[in-house]
Amino acid sequence: MGRTQQAGFTLAELMATAAIAGIAISLSVGGFSQTASEERRAAATNQLVGTLHVARSAAMMRNQSVTICPSTDQQSCTQSNWEQGWIVFVDAAQTHQPGPDGLLLAEPPLAAQLTLDSLEFDAYLSYRPNGQVMVDSTTENVGQFHLCDGPNAEPARTILINATGKPRLGDQQVNADSFVCES
Repeated sequence: MGRTQQAGFTLAELMATAAIAGIAISLSVGGFSQTASEERRAAATNQLVGTLHVARSAAMMRNQSVTICPSTDQQSCTQSNWEQGWIVFVDAAQTHQPGPDGLLLAEPPLAAQLTLDSLEFDAYLSYRPNGQVMVDSTTENVGQFHLCDGPNAEPARTILINATGKPRLGDQQVNADSFVCES
């Protein structure tokens, strides 16, 4: 009888394959983490920009002020961070709180890692019937939001609101400086 050959891998072949697989997995995990961060930021950006478009359109269609403000309960304006959610409502009396006309839209909190803030619109922003934004006076009608996914996340998303009230994405702030995410 002849000798039978046994199929299999040597220990050296198995170790080399495991090392290559380990390197490939470690590279893909880093890429996956970055992709997940980009997806979170993109979803939150779309959520905010969509809200801004809805509010601006509603103000012009109804010929009344429409306000957006941060809200933790999705029913009233609260002194909270924007990432905890926000509401949109007709603000005919310009009290910056929902009245009898009711809510138009309520957005839930963003993903836990995200921060969303604005110096100009820290408590609210209102769209006037002409589609322009107003905060405390008719001269305050431009501003920006910054969206970050953790400290030093690159790139930070900046949503600029121009003099006509239209939101747009930007890589820089209104003053042309880059925005750095902080903890």
